[in-house]
Amino acid sequence: MTGVLRRPLLLVFAVLSLLPAVYTGLVWAHVFTDTLVRFERPLWSVPCALVLLFVVYRLTLLSPRQSTVRRTLVEASVAASGLFLMLAVLGSELGKPLDRLAIIVALDRSRSIDLVPNAEARLSAELRVAELGMRDDDRIASVAFAADAVLEDGLRPKSKLPSAQKADIGRDGTDLASGIRRALSEVPADFAARVVVMSDGVSTRGDPLDAASAAAVAGVPVDVVPLEQRQLPDVRVVSLRTTPRANVGETLDLRVATASSSEAEVEVRLYRDGELIRKGNTRVAEGDDVLHLREVAPEAGLHRYEVQLSALDAKQDQALEDNSGSTFLRVRGEAIALVLERDPSLAEPLIAALSSAAFKVKSASATGMPGDLAGFAAYDLVVLSDIAAAELAPSQIEALSSYVRDMGGGLLLMGGDKSFGPGGFGKTPIEEISPVSFDLKQERRRASLAEIIAIDYSGSMAARVGAKTKLDLANEAAVRSAELLGAGDRLGVMHVDTTVRWTVPLGPVSDTGAIAKAIRSVSVGGGGIYIDLTLKNAYEALAREKVNLKHLLLFSDGSDAEERQNAYALVSAAKARGITTSVIALGRGGDVAALEHMSKLGDGRF
Repeated sequence: MTGVLRRPLLLVFAVLSLLPAVYTGLVWAHVFTDTLVRFERPLWSVPCALVLLFVVYRLTLLSPRQSTVRRTLVEASVAASGLFLMLAVLGSELGKPLDRLAIIVALDRSRSIDLVPNAEARLSAELRVAELGMRDDDRIASVAFAADAVLEDGLRPKSKLPSAQKADIGRDGTDLASGIRRALSEVPADFAARVVVMSDGVSTRGDPLDAASAAAVAGVPVDVVPLEQRQLPDVRVVSLRTTPRANVGETLDLRVATASSSEAEVEVRLYRDGELIRKGNTRVAEGDDVLHLREVAPEAGLHRYEVQLSALDAKQDQALEDNSGSTFLRVRGEAIALVLERDPSLAEPLIAALSSAAFKVKSASATGMPGDLAGFAAYDLVVLSDIAAAELAPSQIEALSSYVRDMGGGLLLMGGDKSFGPGGFGKTPIEEISPVSFDLKQERRRASLAEIIAIDYSGSMAARVGAKTKLDLANEAAVRSAELLGAGDRLGVMHVDTTVRWTVPLGPVSDTGAIAKAIRSVSVGGGGIYIDLTLKNAYEALAREKVNLKHLLLFSDGSDAEERQNAYALVSAAKARGITTSVIALGRGGDVAALEHMSKLGDGRF
């Protein structure tokens, strides 16, 4: 080490190499409580220091024949590189102690808080108390929670007056967990924080302990200010329970769990599917009690039972909002199947097979599809045979999916050119509940496809259809069409008015997200759509492709399809070269018939 002592520069680096290890020891010894430097991997400080000392030692062995300037530069660069590498290995972090506190107050605004005496005055007083110990750099905010949670008053210093306006929030429920998590989301990154919860503690949803655990992981303490409810005389229904399934004519035991502040005489009313079927008086005990009601299962189907009770002496029940409960019962009878078939004559063999298996069968077209979940609940099996997704409303598709996924209903999907992927069920809730995918994932077994989507974006496409324009609908349909293509396909998208604009040049489908963004970004142009120009450009591009299938999909305003003198000849010539054409007309108009004839000539769809 004599060489090190004789060279001041190397001596400085040797001392610096030991400082992280010494500093780590002092921090562990609690000499520095508010540390400005932190090491992510402090245990590596000793071996790193030894390695760096070895590097310094090796530098002392440099040839003395080197010039002083050269030797100094080598020593400085190598030792500095080693020092910086050591700091990187240790994960060095520079910072300053947090000396600013953010207090996030979570205020219970649910209906149950109305039972707290002088609730608003109490909440205001607690907020003022929370500000007493604040310093000038501290901040305070309030979050209101009930069925959900919202920010009521943003972070502010104590010198500013709080907002007098209360948050608009649904009060039918208390989600303590949501209040705590929303408070955590308002904590600034450069503040220490505390969360103060002011609530009666009656949580009806969520998991408060899980949210408190998240706060503990984040290092944010959670304080609680309990708000005691006044004790009101109350008789309430805790729950109504029975077996979820029964056979027709089976005896049912409806169990009504009650809670009462005192023994009370009550009137009990039982409803089935909204119709009163029984009424009578009985007595409930103080505290928890259970009433047993005997019923007979009605006809097959899904039925809703509801029980309501009220104290004969109104003074014994001053909180009427908790005097009812309900449950559902599925009554099994003869199994019922709903067969939806485009061509009723084709459904006859299936209907005969189901009838021979003891099913009661109802047959209809797509118009017979139930409109909501309750309608599907009446059936044990639903059959879709050659029904396209476009014939069903999105709410019907979602209800059918829920019927299968959540209620265990049966669904039979029959093949046909209007079923599965060709029927437009790809990327819908029906595909999600199906055991198979509606597109072919094995590209080597799939015929390659080149498709061009031509979209009319002339001025007439600015016409609104509800909240959207015709162009919005066409763009969205084009995006969904593009999402059905695979990596081995090729796609081009053009927007056309009096000229052709290639929004997506014809090429491989590699990034559907970028394609969707490009299509949706196009706004309305001007003039009308030149059909002949569109067809000519699209067919010329498709003719150059070396693929198995070639297709043109045209979106056009049904009342503004201009310059189509040669359209029929162009479509027919393209069909002769193996290029098919489908057309979607937006809106009814004088050009719809011509557009439909084009799709027939192109062996496509309209």
